[in-house]
Amino acid sequence: MAIGYLKITPFDGLFFGKGRPFSIGDESWTEAELLPPPGVVWGALFSQLWYRDNNTPLDALKIGRIMLLGENVMHCYLPAPLDMFMEEEARRHHHNFHWQDEHGFITKREGQNVLLKPLTDEKVELPEGYLLSMGSLEAYMGAHEDFNTLELSKVQEIVGQEFKIGIGRDAHRRTAEEGKLYTVHFSHLQPGYCFLVEAAYPDDYPDSGILKLGGEGKMARFEKVKEQEADELKAVFSLRLPAQKADFFKLYLTSPAYLDEYGHPALLKDKPFRVEGGVTGKPYLLGGFDYKQRRPKPMRYVAPAGSVYILEYTGSAGSISTQQAQSELGYGEYGQGYNQFEIIPYDGDKE
Repeated sequence: MAIGYLKITPFDGLFFGKGRPFSIGDESWTEAELLPPPGVVWGALFSQLWYRDNNTPLDALKIGRIMLLGENVMHCYLPAPLDMFMEEEARRHHHNFHWQDEHGFITKREGQNVLLKPLTDEKVELPEGYLLSMGSLEAYMGAHEDFNTLELSKVQEIVGQEFKIGIGRDAHRRTAEEGKLYTVHFSHLQPGYCFLVEAAYPDDYPDSGILKLGGEGKMARFEKVKEQEADELKAVFSLRLPAQKADFFKLYLTSPAYLDEYGHPALLKDKPFRVEGGVTGKPYLLGGFDYKQRRPKPMRYVAPAGSVYILEYTGSAGSISTQQAQSELGYGEYGQGYNQFEIIPYDGDKE
């Protein structure tokens, strides 16, 4: 298999549903995401293999992170980590780790057990709806006090919104049905932007082509990133890791991650780490459709990209390096785009 990058450039606005079924007539707005769920992108890319041979094994194509890429590698973005507390004028604050004895773990109930305390008494909010440039990722991972030098952009500056109105029709008479007017929310990339996908694919995977993407099967072009640009991307993505050993780590989700029955990332299952706190987005359900089995996939809760968890290492070594923590959790392993992360020693003071 070859490892590289794939670009996906939509020709039109895209609809990415939130996984909850839409009941026409009972609802008038469809819920949608601005950015595509990883499974949607993986499925669209895998269709190029399945079209040629519908017995192609699912692991013939694996993907990692999905990013937004502009005109050059310095304009490459991931969802911003949510532990950068922001004032109204967008000043950003670091945090301390604040113990709360009445809660032993994070649950998937909204608003419970946020254990990172901003280093300010001002009113703050989370940077939901913001993107972090890949050029600032290393600075974020090494930041101890000041987050204000990091480059953040609003998602809406890169991904526009448009709305289309539809109406239900009677299947037999082909006439409009009363009370079945609805509005669909579409995402539209600004000119010069595309989706950039880390991928492992067969050597004979097409260099370029057309695929269908999103809820209405809109057309998009995909292409392999050429060697020179791929080398430039690798240089930007190459991170210098902190050298010190630690017993507390910060886990920053760079893609949605499946949750277990306790509301913790499932990638931690049977690993020597315990969730002690975090700042997380609201979990939501994701499903899909299995074209081989011709049936819907089971819906599962995921934590949104950008969520941050504080982990305590519980192994016998006492403290470990960042590289060892990465190895324990399977850092950099590709699959269907979920459970991607960065992990670094956590330096917040404990109160």
